[in-house]
Amino acid sequence: MPTTLNWNETLGCWQGTAPLGSSEIAMRVHVPDDHAEAWPTRIRRQFDLLAANEVSLRESVAAKLWTLYDRSWRDDEDDRAEDPDSPEPATNALDLGRRFALYCVEFWSNGTTSLYYRDGHMFLGHTVMADLDEHLHLTAATLAG
Repeated sequence: MPTTLNWNETLGCWQGTAPLGSSEIAMRVHVPDDHAEAWPTRIRRQFDLLAANEVSLRESVAAKLWTLYDRSWRDDEDDRAEDPDSPEPATNALDLGRRFALYCVEFWSNGTTSLYYRDGHMFLGHTVMADLDEHLHLTAATLAG
């Protein structure tokens, strides 16, 4: 968990960083108005659950985006010949998920959570966004940027 959260007036939420695995990720917390006293306990519990399940969540996100990637984003050999710096294409959803790197988690006042991943250049640098319900079950996976 983060050592300090600071109020960000522009975003209207608490913001800090937290260790997750071998990385440090950004964290934003939108405090619910009606449960202001209980939010630190709820967020810690949600974060601990997220940390314990991050790999399987990332795999679920990749599985949700696999068809889009496979049909629309995977480069063929001719495309890679034009850009030798482009990464090798992912071979399946698990391989795709291994390319993603979580960089931000956002806890919303209604109990839902949003995850933001770097795409490993699988979607040309777009952010991969995942929405989770209050039980941290994946409800949507999309691209942004």
